Amino acid sequence: MILNRKIKSFVFWGILLNWPPVLGWVLSVSAELPFINGFLFVFALICFFPYFFWINIPASFIGKSSYFVYREFGAMPQTPLAWIFLAGFWTLIAIVLALLTSYYPGHKKQKQQEGENI
Repeated sequence: MILNRKIKSFVFWGILLNWPPVLGWVLSVSAELPFINGFLFVFALICFFPYFFWINIPASFIGKSSYFVYREFGAMPQTPLAWIFLAGFWTLIAIVLALLTSYYPGHKKQKQQEGENI
């Protein structure tokens, strides 16, 4: 049962932490459509802000390297290895969060039940 909770928690955190590039791709494809209106353009701009953080937080750990080009808004990945590093970084964060959120609520509940039995 605990393993099932960990997997559900990992899937939740993995999707939550890795959605900016997927959303960025969807919005870039929809921006090429001829019937795009002003509201969708503003929505696309707002949705790209998490994408910049998604790239720049892990890239700050690497520093200056040939895998990223640094421009006005921060780092831009240049190689497939950079994209693998970015996705791997956020996947590791999702694993840590899944372990924390699946262990501690159950641990607290177990302690409460032990207190009631005494």
